[in-house]
Amino acid sequence: WWESDPALSSRARRDELTRENAELRERLRELESGRVPREER
Repeated sequence: WWESDPALSSRARRDELTRENAELRERLRELESGRVPREER
């Protein structure tokens, strides 16, 4: 169980950061293209 807890596992923390980074890059693409981000639709 600890392997999936970001507070206890550097791999889980890295996986979480990778996911967050992908979400932020997608949001940035939407904002730069003038599209309305998903949360604001």
